[in-house]
Amino acid sequence: LDAFYNGFEIHMNLRQNRKCSDCKVTTQTCGDCKGTGFRPVTRQMGPMVIRAQEVCGSCRQSGVVNPVSCGTCKNKRYVEVDKNLVGRVNPGMSEGEMLTFAGECSEGPEFERPGDVVIVLTLADGGGRYSWRGNDLHITHTITYAESMLGFRVVLDDHPSRQQQVFVWAGGPLIHGSVVRMEGKGMPKNGSFGDLLVKIDITAPPLVPWTAEQRAALLSVFAASA
Repeated sequence: LDAFYNGFEIHMNLRQNRKCSDCKVTTQTCGDCKGTGFRPVTRQMGPMVIRAQEVCGSCRQSGVVNPVSCGTCKNKRYVEVDKNLVGRVNPGMSEGEMLTFAGECSEGPEFERPGDVVIVLTLADGGGRYSWRGNDLHITHTITYAESMLGFRVVLDDHPSRQQQVFVWAGGPLIHGSVVRMEGKGMPKNGSFGDLLVKIDITAPPLVPWTAEQRAALLSVFAASA
């Protein structure tokens, strides 16, 4: 999640097939398949004779041959080369977006042009305890019953910004399932930031009767807020 938040570079090494640059002699039409890349074959299966086509081994389906031997590619007409692809994932890109490297697949006689290498961005660990929805982040925080009445402080050391985030609730009654909002602490998008929504879970208080003094104090508080 922090990589999506801050951006990162993708480095990928792969092996490509590329046309051999040392095969300089002009090719000519394959005589075995007449340039089609396939040769007719006949097979006897019991009383039946089956006629089919198979890939021409002389031209490897390309339809052309090079009459001169090449020591570099051993007449395969293609060589393997190492390729390093570097892509940039910018802050604000989302899961499911793609990076496309045009024409970076292998060349081959069966294709007019090399295909593309496509990288699909996926959140590796599901975001950990954070849930990512749109530009907002969601998290659940557990507090005591006393904290739900008197206030509490949340310290997030694992925020995807890689910076410690602190949220203070100064007090005022919260019920179980309440959601408090940390504005601008969500994910980046187009130069702005979403929010971090903290769902509050409250532990059950101890079952202890109020004293007369405690009851009177609570009555005065709730009467003042009524």
